[in-house]
Amino acid sequence: MTWVEEAREMRSGGMTYHAIGLSVGKHSATVSRALNPERPHRNRQRDWYIKNRAEILAKRAGYYAEHTEEISAYKAVWREEKREDRKAKDREYYAAHKDERKSQMRAYAAENRERIRSYAARYRKEHPEVEIEHGAERRMRISGSSSPQEREAARKFIHKVKTAQRAICYLCGKRLSRGERTIDHIIPLAKGGRHVTNNLACACRSCNSKKKAKLPEEVGVLL
Repeated sequence: MTWVEEAREMRSGGMTYHAIGLSVGKHSATVSRALNPERPHRNRQRDWYIKNRAEILAKRAGYYAEHTEEISAYKAVWREEKREDRKAKDREYYAAHKDERKSQMRAYAAENRERIRSYAARYRKEHPEVEIEHGAERRMRISGSSSPQEREAARKFIHKVKTAQRAICYLCGKRLSRGERTIDHIIPLAKGGRHVTNNLACACRSCNSKKKAKLPEEVGVLL
């Protein structure tokens, strides 16, 4: 009697695959595959999936359609329970792959520039309260960081930059036409910068957008 025949008899007697494996000196998975050759295992399982992929996906789609609310509720609970863990893992991953992620984001932004602009415009239109709140917060920072006289001097400086014959971006050195010029707070308002002339500089839209709320030492600047 071969070990397979012996194992089949044990299985018919109600023994588990683990117990049979210990008895015949085989791994339980080996016993299971030998006694159930019709079941998909490893490569056979992959081949079975490929062969029946359309049917499997259709069943999944049907199940999801019938249990959409239940699945959505489960996912929402799971996300809430794992929120802090996911944030910690994201921070850890980003710290370990910072340069790689920046490169990927720059490449994505370059390939999807119009899509990003369209999404941002649509978001601002659908959520005007966010834009209003952001503007109000910015005005408060400006008014709190400078006196009326300093704000008037800053206004004149901005007008002069916007209308000057020549202007260059202080970040990349590119010569800018009047329509390309923006004003940047060298030390961002969000990080304690003041709305005064010696903290204002002309920047191209691209550099101003990339700099965001970073400090001068965090980006390469020409100044």
